[in-house]
Amino acid sequence: STQSTWVVQSNCTTSSQIRKMCGLPNVVGSHEHPLAASNLDSDWGCDGCGDAGEERFRCTVGCDFDYCAECNAKAGRAELTPQAVILDIPNGGYHVFDGSITDDAIRGLLKKFTSGELEMKELD
Repeated sequence: STQSTWVVQSNCTTSSQIRKMCGLPNVVGSHEHPLAASNLDSDWGCDGCGDAGEERFRCTVGCDFDYCAECNAKAGRAELTPQAVILDIPNGGYHVFDGSITDDAIRGLLKKFTSGELEMKELD
């Protein structure tokens, strides 16, 4: 069987769905361009949390990027230590590494994962 392994630095904003699946707090980063309140009538999902809130803040430069009011207020204010997360999607499990992220630590983490020694939690 094919095994999928992903290592994700959990403080990047594109990992909000992965963070949610692993029960980790969401981190909302700043967008590279200014955002402004928008009443554009189209289907949308917040790029911070994935929800479609009532109030929408859209990129003023034209990127397909939106935040809901809550994520717009939080943007760039979270200060979390980066974490490494291993997802084993075919088996529905994950492991959050709890230590300093170094090359050696990640190699050791992956070695334990591939040998089956790593304790995995069930994805939500």
